[in-house]
Amino acid sequence: EYMTRLEQTPQTVLAGYLSRMHERGFIRVIGPLTDDPSVRVPTFSFVPTTGGVTVASVVAAAHASKIAIRSGNMYGVRLLEDLNIDPEVGVVRVSLVHYNTEEEVAALITALNEVLLG
Repeated sequence: EYMTRLEQTPQTVLAGYLSRMHERGFIRVIGPLTDDPSVRVPTFSFVPTTGGVTVASVVAAAHASKIAIRSGNMYGVRLLEDLNIDPEVGVVRVSLVHYNTEEEVAALITALNEVLLG
């Protein structure tokens, strides 16, 4: 429970941002659009849905800002196929843990905005 509380604020900030970007049509979030720790852990997967933005370009933008996120199929090939996502391309995955700060999440959001909003 203590670890969950530590993760809650960064998770809330990121979940809110990803939900807004999903609702605006810039990304498709995989899984529930919530920060409720009883529903999801602070790991988020999504795919960009706007022209010219790829999973690889999102990850590259984060890495250019010294933020470690990943992409791929995360060993969920059949799941991605069922969701009509090419498992060869995969998804963007952002994993928060108890030591991530709000400042780090803000830096991630800045990097994501640069690539998703142009």
